[in-house]
Amino acid sequence: MKAVVCTRYGGPDVLRLTDADTPVPGDGQVLVKVHAVSLNASDWEMLRGKPLYSRIATLLQVLLIGPVIGGTGRKRIRLLAVRLGVQRLDPLVELIRAGKISTVIDRRFPLSQVPEALRYLGEGHAKGKVVVTVG
Repeated sequence: MKAVVCTRYGGPDVLRLTDADTPVPGDGQVLVKVHAVSLNASDWEMLRGKPLYSRIATLLQVLLIGPVIGGTGRKRIRLLAVRLGVQRLDPLVELIRAGKISTVIDRRFPLSQVPEALRYLGEGHAKGKVVVTVG
């Protein structure tokens, strides 16, 4: 399988498309074939390692720092906390079915162009979701 690998912080040029072994699921696990993924500002920040909070990996730290940083910058950080259980998502599903929530795809990139996709996103060009197609 193909994988985009990042071994250090930096710009999109630190990314490398490589061949990787397909994982073998263990007992109680499944292997999911991914057809496309969506990039977002967090991917750009994690790639660059800036701002500093993007290097922090624990959920607790993100929950504590995110609202503070979100309140001081141009971008707003929102947290959707949902209790466990599929039924808790019913209101969201109904809004989607009613056409009140939709996804706006700005641009699609193939897996081989992940650096370009992240550059496009990071430079502020995206006006909707940036999608990377895998298959």
